[in-house]
Amino acid sequence: MALPDSVSVGLVIIALVATVVLYDLWRIWSSHSEVPNLGRLDNGGFAWASGAEHELTRDVPGLMTMAAMMVLPWFFADQSGTPNWLVLTFDVLLALHIIGMLVPKRHAITSTHLHVDGHSIPWASLQPAKRQKKARIVLQRKGWWVLAPLALAGNPADLTEASRRIAEIFLSEEE
Repeated sequence: MALPDSVSVGLVIIALVATVVLYDLWRIWSSHSEVPNLGRLDNGGFAWASGAEHELTRDVPGLMTMAAMMVLPWFFADQSGTPNWLVLTFDVLLALHIIGMLVPKRHAITSTHLHVDGHSIPWASLQPAKRQKKARIVLQRKGWWVLAPLALAGNPADLTEASRRIAEIFLSEEE
């Protein structure tokens, strides 16, 4: 049985990665229109923005993963017959994804949803993570085990307010 052509496989991978990267960048860009105001919201919610330094703290494991994903294909490119331009294109896409991970983001808490990274996630599908760090708040997507932690970052005052409101939401769900 012959292996598939490395260029064809590489192009499929590039197309998939490009789709994910472009979608994520679009969601981050659109989050500014979805969370236009910061601070206390008219509906009783709270919105805040993170800075690049907060995003770095928020997603260190993801950034390390992206770096590994950029380096590892170079070790196998010659053995698999993958052209360097495909590996380089893959790295450029991952570099764009890293930039998107570090771009300051807007987050909001409402009574029904958490708005993060351009997505609105219902509270019913989230739970607090067992381990919390001071520089961020970590929630866990229900049913995803440890595979989908959702970290929120921001300055300490915003995180204190967000943490208080999140605790109130989870307490009211228990009642």
